[in-house]
Amino acid sequence: VQLLRICSDKHGAFYHIAHTEWFLPGCGWRRLAVIAALSTLGQKVLEDDFSHLQRLQRVPGGFYLPRVFGMAAFDGPRPAGQRWIMVLAEWLDDFHEWHHTCAGGGDADPAGNYPVLIWDSLRGRHPATPREYGEIFRQTAFILTHYYDLAGFNHIYPWHHAAGDFVVSGGGSDTGVMLTTVRGYGPMPFFSSTAEVNPYIPLTYFCLNLLLRTRLDKLDGTGAGVWAADDILELSLEGIFQALQAKETGNPESPVNCRDFRQLLKGFGKDELLAIYDSLLPLYAADDPADLALIHMHLEAHAVALIKAIQNLAG
Repeated sequence: VQLLRICSDKHGAFYHIAHTEWFLPGCGWRRLAVIAALSTLGQKVLEDDFSHLQRLQRVPGGFYLPRVFGMAAFDGPRPAGQRWIMVLAEWLDDFHEWHHTCAGGGDADPAGNYPVLIWDSLRGRHPATPREYGEIFRQTAFILTHYYDLAGFNHIYPWHHAAGDFVVSGGGSDTGVMLTTVRGYGPMPFFSSTAEVNPYIPLTYFCLNLLLRTRLDKLDGTGAGVWAADDILELSLEGIFQALQAKETGNPESPVNCRDFRQLLKGFGKDELLAIYDSLLPLYAADDPADLALIHMHLEAHAVALIKAIQNLAG
């Protein structure tokens, strides 16, 4: 085995990511990711992330996360040695961040919506095509629902488009999306006990939370908060129900029936949706006060647009 080079790619709030290039006998050149954490908080986040990724590698029906191969702790030189940990993981080759943008003349349209820019490091940054735009939001919803646990109500959370958690590859009919990290995996605080909980209730909260959070981004990744256009709601609902249908097909004893859940959603009015979102506001306040302000600004219009998108669901 021969190591060719190490390239630093991203410095995050919790850990740092590099890609390494190796020559493996019989396989040729391969890229692997090396993720390093030095701070106490960063190490805890990385250890949790590694544990969640290992667990979710066993979920049947497809894998939409980087595979992890190992984790090790190291001590720096004495006497001032500092413990740090590293994780070796799959490198998602030709997958790229994307963000709503105001760069390069990317002004908002008359409705106040900003275009999406794909940060393609190989072919150069470019505006998302209509196909890429649609697949980003459809596949994001599909992936999150794919990993939702219908029985235990566990789900991936937190996640945020501004953090580059979802990356996109390809284009046209070959567009693919992957999730890069799993910072948490468990039920919402309201459903920490599964005792006699109707599974449609936590599923409803999961879906409504997803449909709101997928609208949040920051301009060019680090700028002002931005609210995605209404058209992503139907795309996201399509991804949700594709994943739920796959779960139902693969499990005849599934606790949730897609048709029944679709009809449940179609019965919600604006006040009922706003009441559910009101109970979720403390989560958003804890995550990011700037996001909370943006949510308050758009929440009522979001509920109205969501009702329209739900009514357009087939079946």
